[in-house]
Amino acid sequence: MRSYKFNDLPITDKKKNELNDLILKHLKYVPGVGIGVVFQEGIYIHTAGTTVKNGDTQIGENTIFYLSSLTKVFTSILVMRLVEKGILSLKDKVLDVLDGFQFRTRSKEDCLITVEDLLANLSGLYGVYPSFLKGSKMSLRQHVYEEISQIRRMPSAEHKNFYYSSANYNLVGYICEKVTGKSFDNLMKLYVIEPLGLENTGYQYISDEYYTNLAKGHIVSFHSFSTLPPVMDDFRFHPSTQLLSSIADCSKMAYTLCTGNDLENITFLSEESLSHMFERHSTVYSERGEHYGLGMSLKGIDDNIALHEGIGLGYYSKIYIKRSDRLAIVFLSNSQLYGCTSRLTHFLVNELGKEKSFLPRKIYRYDLDALELGWYIANDGFSFKVYFYKKGDTIFLDYYNMGNMIEEKAVPL
Repeated sequence: MRSYKFNDLPITDKKKNELNDLILKHLKYVPGVGIGVVFQEGIYIHTAGTTVKNGDTQIGENTIFYLSSLTKVFTSILVMRLVEKGILSLKDKVLDVLDGFQFRTRSKEDCLITVEDLLANLSGLYGVYPSFLKGSKMSLRQHVYEEISQIRRMPSAEHKNFYYSSANYNLVGYICEKVTGKSFDNLMKLYVIEPLGLENTGYQYISDEYYTNLAKGHIVSFHSFSTLPPVMDDFRFHPSTQLLSSIADCSKMAYTLCTGNDLENITFLSEESLSHMFERHSTVYSERGEHYGLGMSLKGIDDNIALHEGIGLGYYSKIYIKRSDRLAIVFLSNSQLYGCTSRLTHFLVNELGKEKSFLPRKIYRYDLDALELGWYIANDGFSFKVYFYKKGDTIFLDYYNMGNMIEEKAVPL
């Protein structure tokens, strides 16, 4: 693996200028941003803006951001590492691992909920009690037995249906503590952070350097930015949120999810584990064809694109992965606004994966006799989709642009 500057991206100078213009537009929504692109065997990093709105400290590749729910991706990696080492099984049942723990429902289905169900958000748990997220000194064990045990679950008839909840990841985090006898923050350090060489990732920072290297979170009101007061959370106890990291470290993590290797190209996660993470385990929005794997949502043809977002108080993060192209894109910013991240993702995917993009206006280049009928989706997984069908001896297509909602139907080929 090699590291490059953003200007080394294999795109034309004209496209680089367009990309820079788009980043400048994005900075209207965020004080600062870090962008990481994994492409083939390289990592390309770009940073812009400041740690505080109108401040002097520039965002750098080692500037620290709160990841919010992007923490769940790291937690999923940790769980798969423990599974590979035989310490934990995805099929372990929650009630078998945690002595004396009971779900509020007290139903027969409670005993069927597994570690895999938690990672796939299939336990039926609704939400998280707020006191755990407001800086209390409650331990993760206390949170599980005193609060998660009281969280409502979906009706039993809807068990195994998807419901996104941080409670799932806090519960699986305590299971990791239980089976290893180590605290969750130490487990993350031992099995993920240190082996991947992540220098600015963790839950607890007490040095002066940390405070000066933290991008301050911003909230937006009436088109103006204001910084958040210091967050008084106990970082150790958040397997679902509150991990801190830099764009350099998150790009390394994305490289591992693309390839299965660490930066020395030594296997970090097996292909079997990665395939299981990127495999459909639940349906999120069936009408949009979106699904959920382990720690990430899935979309695109054959669920070949994984992505996840973290939207927290004053911060926004996003990861996009297409393993078939060895392509990943990561965004970290110190405002909860997502700004131009979707447009930037579209731009980068369409340029770097252009040779594989499906262009409906050029369908005449295809051998219609060999064309398989049915749905096709853009290379980026969400900008447009096309449906091919046959009436009589003629093939037609319906074209849907999901960006500007333009539709063209019954176009003969």
